[in-house]
Amino acid sequence: MPASCNPAAFSCPQPGELAGFWPWSVSRNDEGELTFGNLTASQLRELHGPSLRIIDEDDLQGRATVWNFAWGEEFWDGYGLAGAEVSFPIEQIASRLLLQSLLQSGLLVEISSLAQLDVVKDLQIKSEQVLVVLKETEGEQASALLNRAAEAGLVRYVLDASAALKLLLNEELQLPPEREIILSIPVTASSAKLGFAEENWSVLLPLLSQNNWNLIGLRICYPVPVRQEEKLKESYFQLLDLRGKLIEQGQQITLIQLADGLGVHYLPTVEPVLNPTTWAKSAAEFLHLYTQQQQQEVPQVLVCASQNLFASAGVTLVEVTKVEETSEAAGAALKLMLSGPIPPRKQMETTRCPDYCATLANRVANSPAQLAEVSGGAQLIVPGNVQVGDILALPMTGEAQAAPEINRVSVSVA
Repeated sequence: MPASCNPAAFSCPQPGELAGFWPWSVSRNDEGELTFGNLTASQLRELHGPSLRIIDEDDLQGRATVWNFAWGEEFWDGYGLAGAEVSFPIEQIASRLLLQSLLQSGLLVEISSLAQLDVVKDLQIKSEQVLVVLKETEGEQASALLNRAAEAGLVRYVLDASAALKLLLNEELQLPPEREIILSIPVTASSAKLGFAEENWSVLLPLLSQNNWNLIGLRICYPVPVRQEEKLKESYFQLLDLRGKLIEQGQQITLIQLADGLGVHYLPTVEPVLNPTTWAKSAAEFLHLYTQQQQQEVPQVLVCASQNLFASAGVTLVEVTKVEETSEAAGAALKLMLSGPIPPRKQMETTRCPDYCATLANRVANSPAQLAEVSGGAQLIVPGNVQVGDILALPMTGEAQAAPEINRVSVSVA
């Protein structure tokens, strides 16, 4: 592995370097002490005692690494993959303000429901930045999503290869011509083999051609965690080998999508099975070198950040949608009350954790508390100068377990 793949050499960005993306507005003063707004960590501890939890440097930097990795900031250009991009399932982005910022940076979003399609239309998101992922390939909802996405002028569709074959054979899949198709192929965790038989391609490719659809990409997905690096590499090898065979048959496979966080699943309470920074660089290098070796054009690489990357950073982003005064004392400004599950993650909706930290961006706890309602419906006790439209980062730090309906945790305010 090249020296540039060394995790120790990985440069985490500082808060000022990623304005608008940095989830914690913290910095260090001249003495090297963490500061939150104009309050130092020691001042906060004096004011609020041992109950106050503060994200320490190691914790912060570790999360920053994963956060930075999610945007593909550091490693792509160094491996000749300047065309690499990052996509996010739109439901993972709680704030429209944040969504617009991501789109302005060239990231792509994935939609899989009519409600998400409405967001795309409302925000006038460019067609080339949207992937329509058909999770349910049968039924009225799937048909409605396809029809309305086509009416909206969206051109890129991600379809499960096996389901697409079945629906095309039964003439149940209808799309206008000149649409771009990315076929999703699952990986069998035990063997790391692609879950789509090679002989099926001789049937599927003519059907795609008959409908005048362009097969532009292959998406590899991991339904269950893959915990061995060699198996991950083997699955990548098989995918690129398949791409080469399809190119020989006249297909223009210009895009490779790595779904589910490069296939490595992380939990917020344990060490990652594979270091995300190291593995991302290793995967990028592998893709680049192998395609060069096979004298193929280096494909555009699209990494689906998915929920796993967010979960590995332990971050839930919520937008303040409503605020009102509360009778809580001013001292409650550094207490956060969460009623019900943390929105908007599906994973979070079924898993409650009693131990959270939160940093409120660009605010200082110098005013009375107020009750804030955030996207997803949860209510938080926040400083009085938090405003509608603020984005709150709620990093999860505790072990996932059953918890009471109301959790009280400490908040660090910036």
